[in-house]
Amino acid sequence: MKTHTLILVSRGPKYDPVRYFRSRLDAIKRGYQGFLVTSSPTPVKEMVGSFIVIAKKFYSSKMVESISFLYGCVSLRNEVKRNGGEIDLIVCFDPIRSGILGLYLKWLFDAKLAVEINGIYESYINYSDYNNIFLARVKGQIYKRIVSFVVNRSDGVRLLFDGQADSFLKPGSDFPLVRQFSEFVDIEPFLLCPSDLSKKRVLFVGYPHFLKGVDILIEAFSMLFEDFPDWELTILGWYPDKKVIDDALKGTRNIVYHPPVKEADMPAQMADHSIFVLPSRVEAMGRVLVEAMATGTARVGANCGGIPTVIEDGVDGFLFENGSVIGLVSCLRRLMDSEELRKNFAEAAKNRVVNDFTKENYLTNVTEFYNSVIENGG
Repeated sequence: MKTHTLILVSRGPKYDPVRYFRSRLDAIKRGYQGFLVTSSPTPVKEMVGSFIVIAKKFYSSKMVESISFLYGCVSLRNEVKRNGGEIDLIVCFDPIRSGILGLYLKWLFDAKLAVEINGIYESYINYSDYNNIFLARVKGQIYKRIVSFVVNRSDGVRLLFDGQADSFLKPGSDFPLVRQFSEFVDIEPFLLCPSDLSKKRVLFVGYPHFLKGVDILIEAFSMLFEDFPDWELTILGWYPDKKVIDDALKGTRNIVYHPPVKEADMPAQMADHSIFVLPSRVEAMGRVLVEAMATGTARVGANCGGIPTVIEDGVDGFLFENGSVIGLVSCLRRLMDSEELRKNFAEAAKNRVVNDFTKENYLTNVTEFYNSVIENGG
C-alpha cells in the first residue's frame, strides 16, 4: 500500500500538543506520514510515529499568530522541497482559522485539501460572548461566508452529522467529496475507569457558559434540590472570567465549581460521577458524551446538532428538548431516582461505544475519506 504524505492543520493553542495528538496520529500511522502543524505556548518539533509535530509559538494577537503560521508554512514547503518530497493532502481540523490556512497550503504545495466541519458555524449562539446580539449575528454571517468560501474550494469535506453543511455547500460541477463520520475520541483510558453508578453526583464539563447551556443545567438541578438533597452537581471547566460562574452559582446549593484538569485526569473525574449532562444550545457532536459512554456514566443531552448521533433516546441515554429546563428536570429526575435505570443506560452505552467509536472504526472511515479525496476529490 502506498504511503501518502499529509499536512494536518490545527491552529490551537494546544498546551501539550504531542500528548493531545498522539493517539490520533497513532491511529493513522499505517499508510500515512507527514506533518502536524499547530500552536503551543512553548514551541515543539517532535517525531510522533510517522508524523513530525510542529507547534509554533502561540501569540494572543491573531495577526501575529497568523503571520507566524504563514512564515512556518513557507519554511515547511522549503524543507519538503529540499528533501525531494511531495504533499498529497492538506487536512484542516476546522474550516475557519485552519481552513483559510489550508487554502494557502493547497496552493503552496499544489495538493488536495480536506476540511473537517467540527462545529455549527452559522448559528449566532456560537458568538454569544458578544454582549450585543446584533454584533453576534453579524459575526455569525461573516463566519458563515468564510466557511462557505473554504469548503467550496476544498476537495473533500468531513461532516459529523447529516445536513451539517447544507447551508455552506453549493451543488455544481466542482461539488467537493463529502463523508460523514464521528470525530476521533481516544476511549481506551476511559474504558479503564468504570463509573460508580451508586454515587449521587452529576457532572458537566465544558465552556463557554451560555453556549454549553450551563445556566439551563443550574436551574434544572436547583429545581430538584428539595426532592434530592443528597445529590451534588459538579461544573468543571475553564472560565477565564471567574465572575461568570461565581454569579451563576450564587445562592445555589450542592453545586460546586471544579477548575479544569489535565487530559490524563479526565477519566477519573468522569468515573467519579454517575450522571453526565451536556445541555448545549449548539453542539456538533460532543466528544465528552463518547468519553462518558466509555466510563459507563449515564448520559443526558440536548436534542440538537450532532448530539442525537451519540445518544439514542431512551436506549443509552436521554435527550431533552433543546433549551428546555423542564425537559432536563424530567430526565434528571428519572435518572436520579433510579440506579437501575442508570445501570441500564450505562451498559447499553458501553456496548455501543466499543462497537461504534473504536480507533479501528475511525481508521477505516478516515482512510477511505483521505484516499478518496487524494484519488477522486475536487
